[in-house]
Amino acid sequence: MVLVPSDRGEMRQSKLERTRSPSGLLVQSRHLHQLPQNQTHIFSLLNYGAIGDGVTDDSQKYLCMAFQEAWNIVCNSSLPSPVLYVPPHKTFLLHPLVLNGPCKSNNVQIEILGNMVAPSDPSEWQCESHENTYHCPSWLEFNHVNDLYITGGEGDFMIDGRGQNWWNLSCHKTMFVIRHSNNVHIGNLNIVNSPNMHMFFQDSTLVYAYNINISSPGTSPNTDGIHIQHSQNVFVYDSHISTGDDCISIADGSSYLNIDTISCGPGHGISIGSLGIGGETETVENVHVSNVNFSGTSNGVRIKTWQGSSAVKVSNVTYNQIYGTSNGTPAIKFDCSEIVPCTDIVLSDIDISSPRKGKEASAFCRNVHGRAQGQVVPMVPCLDLSASLSNYPSGAGVVPTKSSSSFGADLIADLMLRHKNLLYGGEEDRLTIIFLLRNFLIRRMPLRLLGTCIIA
Repeated sequence: MVLVPSDRGEMRQSKLERTRSPSGLLVQSRHLHQLPQNQTHIFSLLNYGAIGDGVTDDSQKYLCMAFQEAWNIVCNSSLPSPVLYVPPHKTFLLHPLVLNGPCKSNNVQIEILGNMVAPSDPSEWQCESHENTYHCPSWLEFNHVNDLYITGGEGDFMIDGRGQNWWNLSCHKTMFVIRHSNNVHIGNLNIVNSPNMHMFFQDSTLVYAYNINISSPGTSPNTDGIHIQHSQNVFVYDSHISTGDDCISIADGSSYLNIDTISCGPGHGISIGSLGIGGETETVENVHVSNVNFSGTSNGVRIKTWQGSSAVKVSNVTYNQIYGTSNGTPAIKFDCSEIVPCTDIVLSDIDISSPRKGKEASAFCRNVHGRAQGQVVPMVPCLDLSASLSNYPSGAGVVPTKSSSSFGADLIADLMLRHKNLLYGGEEDRLTIIFLLRNFLIRRMPLRLLGTCIIA
């Protein structure tokens, strides 16, 4: 349990450790370490000169220095659980800032209970411009920081990118970035109005994002909710995203992603790609998307690889329990290269309709190998609706012709034989084999049996 000072100087219980596991999720963000008060130290921004009125011009760069100074102390603290504390009932104006690790503690925490806002004037973002295109630093970026916990509490506090003045410009500006980091937990945050992408996970592993509320107008350009690139073992769940672009976008080099219990809309749905432009070697594999509700999105789910590309691989992608409405034509679009098709694409329990009266949702697919099971609306024409499931890509496996208990034992033995090198690894390897087991169950077990299984 972490204790933080209240406005009256008392100590109260923090909301940091609260999280819940959504149905069917492989793993959940682990609780923060419970430490005695004398082992937990609070570093409040107010102790480093921050004003927190959100308007004072001379506080802008000063606050940036205050946040940087507080971060440096927290990151270099040898205490087991140092906390950088953004207090409530204040609005902190923050200029673009890069917070670097590695840090000494294996439980670095940032608790955000107050408002944080970006400069509203693009000229204050320290951008470089060339031919009307702006290249800007990220607003808040974490580099090489392992074992990081960023969380908010209850209430109407906002992290506001104030992107309204950016949306008519051609800009490359991301609001919240995690790079080159491992074991990062982000939860209970309200993020609004990014100039460009709201959250970006790059070159990182074991990233958990839960109870994230992201909101920008449906007309705001390029404001992806969460963008994932060159990252593995990423878990996004229990979140609501409404933007002017993809709710969640997945780019090259990403694998073992679990997206669960997401409300999306407005926005462009959940997308993989585009991949392979210019002949680049790019892969996305082992992605599981489940329990998603679309509300008036311009697209539903999409996969896009460039035609003619021979260096792109998209495989092992599962969509399960996807519902709601999409204005897009089509609502489901899988457009893959004829040279290297997308493989092992599985859809089950899909029902996406058009919100427009008399209009039916449609699907498009090209160069896709996989299958549809259960109800799939709209029908995806290139997926196999009747044949048995394709072989698991790691090798031949058992077919569920025996009793469910015997099938389960054979399945686990089969996975252990194929991936025995993972059994003696660390947490990441264990997550990988759990992910393989779940996807294998989804692909091979009849739906009537799958519904009774408890997985991790």
